[in-house]
Amino acid sequence: MLSRSKSTKSIFFKTALAAFALVLLVIQASLRSDFAKGDWSGLLTRLALAALVALAIAWKSRNILQDHVFSWKQLILAFFFMVAVCGPLVAQVSFLGKSVSDVSRYLAGQREGASAKALHVFRHFPDTYQTYLNQHFKLPPWYVQLNALIKVHIFGYSPNNNITKGLDGFYFEGMGSSRVEKDIVETFDNIADYMGQIPFSDEELRQWKITLEERSYWLKARGSEFVFVLAPTKAFVYPEYLPRQIQEVRGRSRYQQLAEYLQQYADIHFIDLLPPLLEAKEERAYPLLFYKTDFHWNFYGAFVAYQTMLERMQGFFPQYRFDVPGLEDFDLKVNEHWAHERFMFMLGLPLTGHRNEHHLTFLPKPGGLYDEAADLPPDGIYDVYPPMRKLRAADGATLDARLILNPAAPVSSIVLLGDSFLEKCVYFFSANAKRVLNFRTVVNFPDGIFHFEKPAIVIQEILNMFILRPPPENPEHMKQSYAASKFTAPSSHPLWSLQANAGVFQEKEQQRLGAGNAVPLHHLAQPVRGEVRSGLFKLYSPAEQSVRIQFVNGKGESIAEQAHSLHQGENEVYCILPATAVERMQLAGDDPQRAVTWQSVALRTDTK
Repeated sequence: MLSRSKSTKSIFFKTALAAFALVLLVIQASLRSDFAKGDWSGLLTRLALAALVALAIAWKSRNILQDHVFSWKQLILAFFFMVAVCGPLVAQVSFLGKSVSDVSRYLAGQREGASAKALHVFRHFPDTYQTYLNQHFKLPPWYVQLNALIKVHIFGYSPNNNITKGLDGFYFEGMGSSRVEKDIVETFDNIADYMGQIPFSDEELRQWKITLEERSYWLKARGSEFVFVLAPTKAFVYPEYLPRQIQEVRGRSRYQQLAEYLQQYADIHFIDLLPPLLEAKEERAYPLLFYKTDFHWNFYGAFVAYQTMLERMQGFFPQYRFDVPGLEDFDLKVNEHWAHERFMFMLGLPLTGHRNEHHLTFLPKPGGLYDEAADLPPDGIYDVYPPMRKLRAADGATLDARLILNPAAPVSSIVLLGDSFLEKCVYFFSANAKRVLNFRTVVNFPDGIFHFEKPAIVIQEILNMFILRPPPENPEHMKQSYAASKFTAPSSHPLWSLQANAGVFQEKEQQRLGAGNAVPLHHLAQPVRGEVRSGLFKLYSPAEQSVRIQFVNGKGESIAEQAHSLHQGENEVYCILPATAVERMQLAGDDPQRAVTWQSVALRTDTK
C-alpha cells in the first residue's frame, strides 16, 4: 500500500513538472519580455500562475493514476486541453492586473473622499470593467491563429461572421457589421441578399431614382455631368465559388433589381459594371479579376471597370475625347506569392502557408497616355493613395483633397466619388483628365466640394453591399431644385393641364380655374411603376405669404402637403406629386382674407 502511495505521488509530481514546463513554453515570449523590462512583479505572477495551472492538471489526472488506468496518450491530451483553456489567461496576467488598476483609478477619480471613492468603485466596477475588456482585451496571436486554422482547414468554415468561406480558397462577404463612413458602423446581411431574401420595395427603388436624379440635375445646372456606377462584389462575378448551399437557393438580388430599374426608369447616365466583368472573366481565365481572399477586385478588375466607364462615357458625352488604354499599354508585374495581410488578420489566419494570391502592378509603357502624368507612382499603379493637395475657392476658402495632375490630358477635371473599389481606378483616370480628384464616400453626396472644384464630369460609384442600406437622402437644397429640373427635363412629357378663363385641356372636363382653392384631378390614377409626376402651378397672391398645397385622395384624406412662400402678384410653384392616385389639390393659406387663387396647372410625367 505504501509502495502504491509513493508511486502515485511520484507520478503526480512528474505530471505537474511536465505541465509546468509546457505552460512555460506557451508563455515564454511574455516571460522574456518581463525579464527584459525588469518587471519582476509580472514575472513572478506569471510563474506562480503557471505553477497553479500545472498543479491543476496533475490534480485532474489523479483519478487516472489511482485507478491504474494511467495512459500517456490520455495525459498528453489532458495537458494540451488544459493549456489551450488556460494558456490565454496565463499570457494575459499582466494585462489583467493593469486593467483592474486602470479601471479602479478611473472610478476612484470621479469621487472625493476615501469612503465615497470605495463605494463608487464597488458599485460601478463590474459594468465599467466589462466595457474596458470589450475595448482592450486581445487574445494571444497564436491562440487566434490556432482557432482560425482549426475552423478553416479542419471544419471548413470561417471564424468571422463577416466572412463566408467558399470553394477552392475563395472567401466572400458574410453577415455582420462593417464600417460605412467615418464612425458609422452598420450591419449587412450579404448572404440573405445573395439568396434574394431582402428585395427592394417599389417605393425604395423609386427613392433611389429620385435621389440620383436630384444629384444629376443639380450638377447639370452647375455645368457638370453626372455618371452613376454600380459595382458588384466577388459573389456576383464568381458565384460558382460560393458555398454550395447558397448556390442552390440563389435568388434575385438587390443589385439586379436596382440595375434593371435604373436602366429602365431613371433619367441619369448609368453604368452597370457586372456584364463587362463577367465578359472579361470568360475571355481570360488568368489573372483573376478579384482577390480570392480579400473582397475587392484586384488591379486587373479595376482596369476592366475603368475601361468600361470610359467606353460608356464616349457615348454619353461626345463633346469630350476619351482615349482608352489597353493591356498592351502596360507592363504587368505579377507577384504570385502574395497574401492580403489585413484580410488575413481579420480572418485570424497566419501569413505563413497562405501566400497563394497573385498581386498585379500596372506599369505604363513609355510613349503612351501617361507620359505627362505628374503624380503616377514610379513603380506603377498599385495600392498607393493619391497625394493630398490644397484646393482654393474664389472666396479664399481652402480644402485638402486627393488630387493627381496630367497637363496633357484632354478633359479639364473629373471628380471620383466612391469607396475603396473606385479608389483602385483613380490613377488610371490620370490619362484622361488634367485634374482627377478622389473623395472617399459610400452613398452620400458631398456637395460642398463643388465650391472648390468645377469638374466637367462627376462619377459616383456605389458597391452592391451598400445598397442594403435605406436609400440615401440629399441635402434640402437639392430636393427643392429637383421639381423644377424634373418638369423642364427633356425626358418629361405633358400629362394634364388647366388654364384660368380659357377652358381646360382635358377630355370631358368642364372645370374652370379662378375663384376657389380646389382643383379636381379626376383623371390622375395610380402612377405606373417607375413614374414620377411633376407640376408647375401658377398662383396669384394678393400679398406676401406662405401657402400649403394639399393633395387629397378619393376619401377626402390629405395624403401629402407641400409648403411654399409666395410674393405679392403672380407666382410659379414647382412640385413633385405623391406616388399615388390624387383626387384633387387644394390651397391652405394662413389668412382667409388674403386668398390665393389658381391661374394655371400643368402636370408632366417622365413615363410615356
